[in-house]
Amino acid sequence: MRIVSRGEVLLHNKKTDCWVIVRNKVYDLTTFIEKHPGGADILLSRAGEDATSFFLTKHGHKKHIEKQLETYQIGTIELSEQLSSDDYDEPFLIELINACYKENLYKAPIWYKNKVFYIRTANILLFFLLSFVVLYLETAWYISLSTVILQALIGSSLFGFIAHENTHRNFPKNIFLKRLLTFSWPIFWPFITQKPLHYEHNSHHIKIGDPEFDYEVAGFSQFIRYSSYIEH
Repeated sequence: MRIVSRGEVLLHNKKTDCWVIVRNKVYDLTTFIEKHPGGADILLSRAGEDATSFFLTKHGHKKHIEKQLETYQIGTIELSEQLSSDDYDEPFLIELINACYKENLYKAPIWYKNKVFYIRTANILLFFLLSFVVLYLETAWYISLSTVILQALIGSSLFGFIAHENTHRNFPKNIFLKRLLTFSWPIFWPFITQKPLHYEHNSHHIKIGDPEFDYEVAGFSQFIRYSSYIEH
């Protein structure tokens, strides 16, 4: 492994040449940018810089992700420029993350991890079954109204899930399905276009806690830090 200065890492700060620093190690993520489930923008926001705090917040306890990251390591920051853990690990944040992992709050149950995801499959079938009932069966007005309300609830869950996963580049994986979703987007989300949603979502992740941009998270963090009513 090479010994690299922070100044050299800073030169590699674009999409076609993206280096980052995590825990004093240097990684070349150029070939990984488009594969990143969280999108390319979040990586580019730290291109050429130290991304340790970002990585720890999202992936710090996920061994398989840390192992994947190791495959992109190209060097180590020279000793005189290395940072101790206290320089990038905020004690409150690390304590909170550790507590969450200790209580298995990030561990999804087996049924949730199942690729078929039976619950959502059942919701999709129920959604279209209700559509058939409303369109083709003669029912009392109050039954039709109840059916439409139930459809709205199911649809908000299903299509909200699809829209959110799409902003993370998690869904769909297939290129043809990606293009089909872009074409059919207005059918399911008529009040917001796809690109602004991506921009708003990714900007939140890039500028986490920025009081001029991500004002809701910034305001909440200030409340957590300074409220006299919160002890822990």
